[in-house]
Amino acid sequence: MKLGVSSYSFSRLVGDKTLKQIEVIAKAKEMGFDVIEFSTISVPEGKALPAFAKELKAESERVGLPIVNYTIGADFLLTWNCRHLANAQILNRLERELQRIRRRLPRVCTPLELMGDLPYETGSDS
Repeated sequence: MKLGVSSYSFSRLVGDKTLKQIEVIAKAKEMGFDVIEFSTISVPEGKALPAFAKELKAESERVGLPIVNYTIGADFLLTWNCRHLANAQILNRLERELQRIRRRLPRVCTPLELMGDLPYETGSDS
């Protein structure tokens, strides 16, 4: 089993400029983590996201700490998990919790709902 950490865990240090975001990778490796995920990328002034993302990748390769995930905001959350996620009771509870912290729940749907493969949805007779 591998132990991972989120870049969010270092957000206070990055926010108060104790660490630069790119330095988080080496710090996580130094602390013994096996992988890292980025919950957000704070692009330094004067750089573009694609170029900075390449720098983050190069740094992760240099220190030997793979980036395994990059989370982004989304309008849809696609899942086949109808027992634990695409479930009306669960979604109502999640929506209440997110409203409490002033966040919005993305539209949770199954692939069939998103693809619109039913004839009345696609306008096709087949």
